[in-house]
Amino acid sequence: FLVVGTLTYFITTKGLESVLGHPTKELYEGEWITSDYGNPAVTMETPKVLKRTKLPNGRKDMGVKESQAFSYGSFFDEISVNVSTTSFKDTLSRPLEKVVEREIKSFEKQYKAKDVFVKQDQFDTKEGITGIKAYGSMVIFKEDSDKEIKIGYEILVFAQERGLQEIIITYRDNDEFGSKISDRIINSVELKRVN
Repeated sequence: FLVVGTLTYFITTKGLESVLGHPTKELYEGEWITSDYGNPAVTMETPKVLKRTKLPNGRKDMGVKESQAFSYGSFFDEISVNVSTTSFKDTLSRPLEKVVEREIKSFEKQYKAKDVFVKQDQFDTKEGITGIKAYGSMVIFKEDSDKEIKIGYEILVFAQERGLQEIIITYRDNDEFGSKISDRIINSVELKRVN
Protein backbone atom coordinates (compact mmCIF):
# COMPACT_ATOMS: atom_id res chain seq x y z
CA PHE A 1 0.00 0.00 0.00
CA LEU A 2 2.90 2.34 0.70
CA VAL A 3 4.18 2.03 -2.90
CA VAL A 4 0.72 2.65 -4.37
CA GLY A 5 0.18 5.60 -2.04
CA THR A 6 3.57 7.11 -2.91
CA LEU A 7 2.98 6.62 -6.65
CA THR A 8 -0.50 8.19 -6.37
CA TYR A 9 1.01 11.14 -4.47
CA PHE A 10 3.67 11.74 -7.16
CA ILE A 11 1.17 11.44 -10.03
CA THR A 12 -1.21 13.83 -8.24
CA THR A 13 1.43 16.42 -7.33
CA LYS A 14 3.95 16.11 -10.18
CA GLY A 15 1.79 14.79 -13.02
CA LEU A 16 1.93 11.51 -14.91
CA GLU A 17 4.64 12.79 -17.27
CA SER A 18 7.19 13.25 -14.47
CA VAL A 19 6.60 9.70 -13.22
CA LEU A 20 6.57 7.90 -16.60
CA GLY A 21 8.81 10.29 -18.48
CA HIS A 22 7.99 11.95 -21.79
CA PRO A 23 9.16 9.70 -24.66
CA THR A 24 9.23 12.38 -27.36
CA LYS A 25 11.02 14.86 -25.11
CA GLU A 26 13.67 12.22 -24.38
CA LEU A 27 14.02 11.49 -28.12
CA TYR A 28 14.26 15.20 -28.96
CA GLU A 29 16.89 15.90 -26.31
CA GLY A 30 18.87 12.70 -26.92
CA GLU A 31 21.68 12.05 -29.37
CA TRP A 32 20.61 12.24 -33.04
CA ILE A 33 22.00 10.25 -35.97
CA THR A 34 22.59 11.40 -39.56
CA SER A 35 22.24 8.63 -42.13
CA ASP A 36 21.52 7.91 -45.82
CA TYR A 37 18.47 5.89 -46.83
CA GLY A 38 17.65 4.27 -50.17
CA ASN A 39 18.47 5.01 -53.80
CA PRO A 40 18.23 7.84 -54.82
CA ALA A 41 19.49 8.58 -51.30
CA VAL A 42 17.69 10.64 -48.69
CA THR A 43 20.09 11.96 -46.05
CA MET A 44 18.52 13.10 -42.80
CA GLU A 45 18.99 13.45 -39.09
CA THR A 46 16.74 11.38 -36.80
CA PRO A 47 16.62 10.54 -33.09
CA LYS A 48 16.89 6.81 -33.92
CA VAL A 49 18.26 4.91 -36.93
CA LEU A 50 15.52 3.80 -39.32
CA LYS A 51 15.32 0.09 -40.08
CA ARG A 52 14.71 -1.44 -43.51
CA THR A 53 11.06 -2.53 -43.89
CA LYS A 54 8.81 -4.10 -46.48
CA LEU A 55 7.41 -1.82 -49.13
CA PRO A 56 3.72 -0.97 -49.13
CA ASN A 57 1.72 -3.04 -51.62
CA GLY A 58 1.09 -1.66 -55.05
CA ARG A 59 4.48 -0.15 -55.81
CA LYS A 60 5.57 -2.76 -58.34
CA ASP A 61 3.08 -1.79 -61.04
CA MET A 62 4.64 1.55 -62.01
CA GLY A 63 7.68 0.54 -64.06
CA VAL A 64 9.78 0.36 -60.90
CA LYS A 65 13.45 -0.46 -61.23
CA GLU A 66 14.23 -0.51 -57.49
CA SER A 67 12.36 0.42 -54.28
CA GLN A 68 13.43 0.59 -50.66
CA ALA A 69 11.65 1.54 -47.44
CA PHE A 70 12.89 2.38 -43.95
CA SER A 71 11.01 3.20 -40.76
CA TYR A 72 11.02 3.88 -37.04
CA GLY A 73 7.84 3.39 -35.00
CA SER A 74 4.27 3.05 -36.23
CA PHE A 75 1.36 5.45 -36.64
CA PHE A 76 0.10 4.25 -33.25
CA ASP A 77 3.35 5.17 -31.46
CA GLU A 78 4.24 8.58 -30.07
CA ILE A 79 6.22 9.23 -33.25
CA SER A 80 6.93 7.44 -36.52
CA VAL A 81 9.34 8.20 -39.36
CA ASN A 82 9.09 6.49 -42.75
CA VAL A 83 11.29 6.94 -45.82
CA SER A 84 10.80 5.30 -49.19
CA THR A 85 12.84 5.73 -52.34
CA THR A 86 11.97 4.45 -55.77
CA SER A 87 13.95 4.52 -59.00
CA PHE A 88 12.07 4.03 -62.26
CA LYS A 89 12.98 2.49 -65.60
CA ASP A 90 11.62 5.55 -67.42
CA THR A 91 11.12 9.20 -66.58
CA LEU A 92 8.49 9.71 -63.87
CA SER A 93 5.41 11.47 -65.20
CA ARG A 94 3.13 11.20 -62.17
CA PRO A 95 2.39 14.62 -60.53
CA LEU A 96 3.50 14.87 -56.89
CA GLU A 97 -0.04 15.83 -55.84
CA LYS A 98 -1.16 12.36 -57.01
CA VAL A 99 1.53 10.72 -54.84
CA VAL A 100 0.26 12.67 -51.79
CA GLU A 101 -3.32 11.71 -52.70
CA ARG A 102 -2.30 8.03 -52.86
CA GLU A 103 -0.71 8.26 -49.38
CA ILE A 104 -3.81 9.91 -47.87
CA LYS A 105 -6.00 7.17 -49.39
CA SER A 106 -3.70 4.53 -47.90
CA PHE A 107 -4.12 6.18 -44.44
CA GLU A 108 -7.89 5.94 -44.86
CA LYS A 109 -7.71 2.29 -45.92
CA GLN A 110 -5.02 1.01 -43.54
CA TYR A 111 -5.78 3.06 -40.40
CA LYS A 112 -9.48 3.88 -40.97
CA ALA A 113 -8.41 7.54 -40.96
CA LYS A 114 -11.16 10.12 -40.72
CA ASP A 115 -11.35 13.89 -40.27
CA VAL A 116 -8.27 14.12 -42.48
CA PHE A 117 -7.12 17.73 -42.71
CA VAL A 118 -4.58 18.40 -45.50
CA LYS A 119 -2.57 21.49 -46.44
CA GLN A 120 0.08 21.54 -49.17
CA ASP A 121 3.01 23.84 -49.84
CA GLN A 122 6.01 23.81 -52.12
CA PHE A 123 9.13 22.61 -50.31
CA ASP A 124 12.71 23.34 -51.43
CA THR A 125 15.76 21.48 -50.12
CA LYS A 126 19.09 23.20 -49.48
CA GLU A 127 20.30 21.72 -52.79
CA GLY A 128 17.47 23.44 -54.67
CA ILE A 129 15.35 20.33 -55.30
CA THR A 130 11.65 21.26 -55.24
CA GLY A 131 8.98 18.99 -53.87
CA ILE A 132 5.70 19.09 -52.00
CA LYS A 133 5.09 19.20 -48.29
CA ALA A 134 1.64 18.00 -47.23
CA TYR A 135 0.70 18.27 -43.57
CA GLY A 136 -2.23 18.30 -41.23
CA SER A 137 -4.01 16.03 -38.79
CA MET A 138 -6.28 13.00 -38.80
CA VAL A 139 -7.99 10.56 -36.48
CA ILE A 140 -6.91 6.92 -36.80
CA PHE A 141 -8.11 3.67 -35.25
CA LYS A 142 -6.22 0.54 -34.25
CA GLU A 143 -7.44 -2.65 -35.88
CA ASP A 144 -10.44 -4.13 -34.02
CA SER A 145 -10.69 -1.08 -31.77
CA ASP A 146 -12.99 1.92 -31.49
CA LYS A 147 -10.35 3.96 -29.67
CA GLU A 148 -9.48 7.13 -31.59
CA ILE A 149 -5.95 8.48 -31.80
CA LYS A 150 -5.54 12.00 -33.18
CA ILE A 151 -2.21 12.45 -34.93
CA GLY A 152 -0.38 15.17 -36.79
CA TYR A 153 1.49 14.19 -39.94
CA GLU A 154 3.92 15.61 -42.48
CA ILE A 155 4.65 14.17 -45.92
CA LEU A 156 7.53 15.29 -48.14
CA VAL A 157 7.54 14.07 -51.73
CA PHE A 158 10.25 14.74 -54.32
CA ALA A 159 10.47 13.60 -57.93
CA GLN A 160 13.65 13.69 -59.93
CA GLU A 161 14.03 12.50 -63.52
CA ARG A 162 13.89 8.79 -62.67
CA GLY A 163 13.43 8.82 -58.92
CA LEU A 164 10.81 9.39 -56.25
CA GLN A 165 11.65 10.09 -52.60
CA GLU A 166 9.04 10.19 -49.83
CA ILE A 167 9.25 10.98 -46.13
CA ILE A 168 6.26 10.53 -43.81
CA ILE A 169 6.40 11.61 -40.16
CA THR A 170 3.55 11.19 -37.66
CA TYR A 171 3.21 12.25 -34.04
CA ARG A 172 0.45 12.65 -31.49
CA ASP A 173 -1.59 15.77 -32.12
CA ASN A 174 -0.68 18.64 -29.77
CA ASP A 175 2.59 16.94 -28.74
CA GLU A 176 5.06 19.83 -28.64
CA PHE A 177 8.13 17.56 -28.80
CA GLY A 178 6.68 15.36 -31.53
CA SER A 179 6.20 18.49 -33.63
CA LYS A 180 9.75 19.69 -32.81
CA ILE A 181 11.20 16.31 -33.82
CA SER A 182 9.31 16.47 -37.11
CA ASP A 183 10.58 20.01 -37.81
CA ARG A 184 14.16 19.08 -37.02
CA ILE A 185 14.04 16.01 -39.29
CA ILE A 186 12.48 17.98 -42.15
CA ASN A 187 15.01 20.80 -41.82
CA SER A 188 17.86 18.26 -42.05
CA VAL A 189 16.66 16.57 -45.27
CA GLU A 190 19.17 16.43 -48.13
CA LEU A 191 18.60 14.54 -51.37
CA LYS A 192 21.07 12.93 -53.68
CA ARG A 193 20.56 14.26 -57.18
CA VAL A 194 19.64 11.69 -59.80
CA ASN A 195 21.68 12.13 -62.98
